[in-house]
Amino acid sequence: MGDAIQFESSDLVVGGVNIAAALHSDKKLVFNESYTVAGELVAAPSVYACYDLTVIGDLEADNIDVRGNLYVIGNIKAQAITCLKAIICSGDIEAESIALASEIMAKDIVCHTISCSGNIIARGTIDISESLETAGSVMTGEGIIGVGCFSARNAVAPEFFEFSGDVSGKVVELE
Repeated sequence: MGDAIQFESSDLVVGGVNIAAALHSDKKLVFNESYTVAGELVAAPSVYACYDLTVIGDLEADNIDVRGNLYVIGNIKAQAITCLKAIICSGDIEAESIALASEIMAKDIVCHTISCSGNIIARGTIDISESLETAGSVMTGEGIIGVGCFSARNAVAPEFFEFSGDVSGKVVELE
């Protein structure tokens, strides 16, 4: 496949985990097994992982599609993120859309649309410009801002809930 870089079993395996160095690529990155990628920045037009993907550093791609869990010790910047399991990010997530995630955890989340089947947790703020829909709860350390459609079982915003548009679910603003 000339338009993609394929990652199969790595020559470097630690504790049963495939390890690769971070890279900048103009080709799609395809991880055919669970991988940990370490380095300052993983950047590519597209990242696809068949199983879990752990990035120790920042992750930037137009499209990110992970069929397992996505763990990032750094920031995520993408147009579209699709993840079948959890997205756990120690930094910020900035994306046009996030879909299918079972859980989302990050420092701050800035996104046009989020569709999640579980809980969404941000240590700081969540900023939505179109819609946030989850069957679970939304919890922040600071607050929630945005416009459009907001739908959650319940939401907790300790400092502020400033959302213009349709809001469904119980919202608790603590301040």
